[in-house]
Amino acid sequence: MMGSSRLASSGLCVMVMDHPRIVWVPRPKYLPAATRLSAATVVFPTTTFAEKDGSFINHAGRVQRIYQAIETGPGWLRDGDIFTRLLNAIDGGERRFDAEAMWEPIGRTHPRFAGISLETLGASGTMLEGGIEQRPGYR
Repeated sequence: MMGSSRLASSGLCVMVMDHPRIVWVPRPKYLPAATRLSAATVVFPTTTFAEKDGSFINHAGRVQRIYQAIETGPGWLRDGDIFTRLLNAIDGGERRFDAEAMWEPIGRTHPRFAGISLETLGASGTMLEGGIEQRPGYR
């Protein structure tokens, strides 16, 4: 596997599989029943929304800001940290995850996100073009 030695040194477990099924799992006290995990080949324990700063897009297409409310224990990684470590392990990069810095390249690639940043979201967030609130008949 390309980058497997870098993966091992990243602190992430390395396994080569033909058809992996990946499941993202929040902290152990929130783990789904073991039967739900039995179909997974790889499980990445990650933090919940209350344990990280960032944003999310709700069901209606509104981008909303979230703030860390709960401290995590030592060694817990946010999903962005996990993705970044995997990418660094594959290509030998030395990136660090930065939720604010992600907005500029996303906006370049997907115009609906252009001009959005964590700083500009504010308390109400912002509606993406084409979100449900902009559709005819929405109340």
